[in-house]
Amino acid sequence: MPPVALPRPGNARIALIALVVAGAVGLTSWWTARPAGGPEGSPPSPTAHSGAVEPGARPVAAVEGIAARYRITPASPAWKRIHLERGPSAQDGSVDLAFLHEPTSASLSVKVLPVANEALTADDVANTFVQRMRDGMSGLDETRREPFPGRAAGGVVVHARDQKDAHRVELMTGVFVQDQIGYHLAGIVPAEAMAKVRPDLEAMLRSFEPPPPEPPQRALPERPLALPAPPEPPAQRDGHDLRKIEAVRLFMEARRAAAHGDYQAAAQIQHWAVAGGVDGKYDLACYYARTGQLDASFHWLERAAVEEGVDPDWAARDSDLEALRSDARWATVYPYLARAGRYWGQSGIKKTLLVLPKGYRTGKPIPVVMGMHGLGSQPEDFMDGSVQRAADALSVAFVSVSGTLPRGPRKFVWSESPARDRARLDEALAEVRDRVTIAPGQVILIGFSQGGQMAAEIAARDPRHYAGAVVMSPGSVTELSLGGVPRSPALAQRRCVVVVGAGESPGNVRLAERDATRLRALGAEVFHKPYAEQQQHSFSPDFDTALPIWIRYILGTGPRPR
Repeated sequence: MPPVALPRPGNARIALIALVVAGAVGLTSWWTARPAGGPEGSPPSPTAHSGAVEPGARPVAAVEGIAARYRITPASPAWKRIHLERGPSAQDGSVDLAFLHEPTSASLSVKVLPVANEALTADDVANTFVQRMRDGMSGLDETRREPFPGRAAGGVVVHARDQKDAHRVELMTGVFVQDQIGYHLAGIVPAEAMAKVRPDLEAMLRSFEPPPPEPPQRALPERPLALPAPPEPPAQRDGHDLRKIEAVRLFMEARRAAAHGDYQAAAQIQHWAVAGGVDGKYDLACYYARTGQLDASFHWLERAAVEEGVDPDWAARDSDLEALRSDARWATVYPYLARAGRYWGQSGIKKTLLVLPKGYRTGKPIPVVMGMHGLGSQPEDFMDGSVQRAADALSVAFVSVSGTLPRGPRKFVWSESPARDRARLDEALAEVRDRVTIAPGQVILIGFSQGGQMAAEIAARDPRHYAGAVVMSPGSVTELSLGGVPRSPALAQRRCVVVVGAGESPGNVRLAERDATRLRALGAEVFHKPYAEQQQHSFSPDFDTALPIWIRYILGTGPRPR
């Protein structure tokens, strides 16, 4: 079952940027670690790479990848393919193919993982890769970035080295993005050997041939199992008729039961929450899987894919569905989930909601507050009664926007490419310009979770257009943290609000602290508040009363919040 906060690394669909970062940092450690029994600083042996050199390999012929049918051609017979260890003891299960250059102990590995969102470009990945490496390796020197023009997958090379590390290594990294699959080619070389193998690495990166893209999915696929609906569970529980309780409340009660390990109760309560109209068929499938009712679980999972949207790569990792993945029918159901996911991703569905102050007439310039929802949610998150009250009290308009990428009829995510998500906001403003006149430079972004981080990223990059941002419980799949945002005189005139629950996931708390610190370092004035009483990943407990205060503060018409 997806967590309320952004997905945990290793469980959710992993973005290519996270892949690149983890791969580069992990492979750097791979080189600088001392192999067992070897002297400090000596290069690792083949066994340290979780594999052995393949005897009788044909290193100058194109080699086909294991997980996906890509091809790569070693540059010379000195590059030998490594047999990778598979299973729980493998050091890095995402490495799909690896080569060792025996004369210099250089290596090249290929990692293959799903991309969190297809809107990312190789250049987006490279930007975040460089920033993350700079954060983690003091003295890192980026020496070259080169796009690969004309490549079907699109690609970029990053060449970097750590000048201060005692066991210096250099990295030649190739990044490819194609059809929601990420390919990361990581060449890790002892610094003194880079000049010898750099031409080989470049040739191997350019030889990479990704598979052809998947054809468009123009219609929702038919359910392959189409199992009948399971019998309805009892509607009575603890003296209450679940049919008469608000569906959203039932949804939360089911999650509480699941958190305590009572999946039987969670399935019963969630059934009636779904019957009451909430999106929750995927969670229901998870609860049934946990109770061993696999037919019921498959039924609801198949329906969730076409009626609500399911992330197939999360389903392939979700511990709640482990029993389904052990069932022979999973081999049929997973491709169906992937086809349904591709359909929703290509659907072009979008939403833009507008709330105007009462009595407003077009032609009068007023500030606009743009709501950016969390991962897998929808614009309605920012359109309750408190928004209308704030619009009336402050004479501002509210525009709530669906994320750049649809994941279902009512599920959207942000691409986490600042340029592409900014384009989605511009598109939404263009949709409402016939109904509201926007005061220049008076657009405030307010976002929650993934939307909160993107609000910070976008507002900080264009302070002439945006007055500031309200960042609530920020989260990021791709580990964005305001890397690469330049200082500017305009940003020094802006104000931002960053709030988070002190009891939320440590990742959310740390990212909020980092955002506040970096925004201040960039010159912005920041109000940062961890709410001691807030234990859940949710809107701030005083959101209704604090929202007008935050808006006035950012616009410069009110005092600093407390």
